Amino acid sequence: MPHTFPPRRLQNGEPVDPEVFNETFQNVVSKLSGRLNEQDIDAASLKASVAVADGAYYACHYLFYETDPRWGDWLNAGVNPAYDESCPVYEGADWNPLLDSGANPLSLTFTTGDDVLILFAQLQHAAHGTTAADVSGFGDPVRLQYAFRVDGQLLDDTVTGAFFFPDPPPQQWYRANAASSLADFDFRHIQYIQNTTGINSATHGNRMVRSMSVQAGQHTVEVLARRVPRNNYALDNDGTGITTSVLNRALFVLRIRGRSAGTGAAPDVTVAAVEDGQTLTLGNVFTNSLESLRTTVNALEPRHVEREALRNEHLPSIVYRPEVAIIAPATSVPVTTVYPGWGVDGAGWTTVNDGLGATLTISPVGGWRLDQNPGTLIVLANVQIWKVSWVTTTGITAEDGRGLAIACLAFTNHLGTRTVLGQTEVTVNGHNPNPVVTGMEPIGDDLPLMWVIDSSTLSADDQRITSIEVLISSYDAAASGTDSVEVRTQRGMVCAFSLNGVYPT
Repeated sequence: MPHTFPPRRLQNGEPVDPEVFNETFQNVVSKLSGRLNEQDIDAASLKASVAVADGAYYACHYLFYETDPRWGDWLNAGVNPAYDESCPVYEGADWNPLLDSGANPLSLTFTTGDDVLILFAQLQHAAHGTTAADVSGFGDPVRLQYAFRVDGQLLDDTVTGAFFFPDPPPQQWYRANAASSLADFDFRHIQYIQNTTGINSATHGNRMVRSMSVQAGQHTVEVLARRVPRNNYALDNDGTGITTSVLNRALFVLRIRGRSAGTGAAPDVTVAAVEDGQTLTLGNVFTNSLESLRTTVNALEPRHVEREALRNEHLPSIVYRPEVAIIAPATSVPVTTVYPGWGVDGAGWTTVNDGLGATLTISPVGGWRLDQNPGTLIVLANVQIWKVSWVTTTGITAEDGRGLAIACLAFTNHLGTRTVLGQTEVTVNGHNPNPVVTGMEPIGDDLPLMWVIDSSTLSADDQRITSIEVLISSYDAAASGTDSVEVRTQRGMVCAFSLNGVYPT
């Protein structure tokens, strides 16, 4: 502790002044009985020799539901399959939890210290008609909103699709299908509901991210949803109504232990003072003073260290193999391969690329050895869907939005086996004012993807990942998957990293 001990070094042959002698030890006693801070720690030697305990930096909590949408089963017929893991969101101004058929919400409850939380939510919805006569509800505006609620408090700044009057809402041109009243569905009704536009796309993947500080205690993080009603409060689709179901959905909370939960108080330590004229002995110099200090130092625990005393320069990083890939082509790249099915690998998937050889693939030398560096692997990606157009226009009208772009994440292990992750699948429909090739206008939508996995849940071979990629395909929901839809991608990004010793609960 060079900054406080000793105040002055005693020299050989120097008469001992009791006041100086006592002060030498009391500086240490005061420090131990008070708080250790960053000035008392040798950063270089500590970083080189310390072993960081699991969960010392971060903790995380994760919950997800995955649902095979079976696009060909219900988008064509307007039938809502009774999947246990999907959850409906009906019209109304009230916020509701995302419940599956077993009334299980998308929420996490956990106990923290004075921590920083980073909240991630990944959600995929799809609208569909309530009768077979409806064209899957894909022509109707959905006006879906999501938001975080923490400890019973709705976080207004996380509401998706919100805007501030008089700024115009996105996709002003959006109309219902041809069977509906254009007067009822004209975009102007949206402007009457301030700050509540919502997400209009009939099917879309969405991600929310929010950081916040919390005090020590128990906390509950929830994802809520609602469908903002029309200005006249009438049902969608001329009274027959549509249902919006949330399919794949995940909630991930990363806790950064930026502060210790302790007060900084060390164990009691007593060093007897040397009185004036007292003879120095082995007992009062070593046994009563130095040995007492040594015993106390050896008994120090994390709670005795002052909050924020350990900084980045003191401790080694636990982030393992951070990797990123980015493409930014000047022009969009066409994709016409047909969606092979939920979680199914096959030629129907195309790796997102720039048309010039670069792909949204990360494959570092040696890959990710999660068998040797266990923890939580986190993958985040974004793909810009520039256009979704109809190649064959027979029977297609300007209001038909059943052309789909479907994206997902996949990884390849050291044996060369690729796994397509159905739980990461995200979809957007071609909600263009004129979706046919002639007069085609871009949608310019961004599709987010996320995968969080505890490495201990992977097989031994899958713990040795050599590459991670973003896949894209097209789907024609108007004709059960025949190849009549073209998807065009443009920019994209994928990143991945693992946190050693951090396991989701």
